[in-house]
Amino acid sequence: MHPDLSPQLHSGPCNDLIKQLTQCRADHPFGRFVGSCNEYDRLVNKCLKKERLEKRAKNNEGAMKAKMERYEQYGK
Repeated sequence: MHPDLSPQLHSGPCNDLIKQLTQCRADHPFGRFVGSCNEYDRLVNKCLKKERLEKRAKNNEGAMKAKMERYEQYGK
């Protein structure tokens, strides 16, 4: 199961893969249950994981900066 696949939430390359996945599912309404769209599904999962890890690293970096600033305020 995927997270929300709304276009405004994801980058351009992931949106392209999401469009290909939804098109495959529309073209093969029953074939998707036997694996005809699995390759698109794997690519979408890989792209979404990459985005999630990048966001996590960026948020962690910001949190560490804020934490260091708080420590510096108390140290003075």
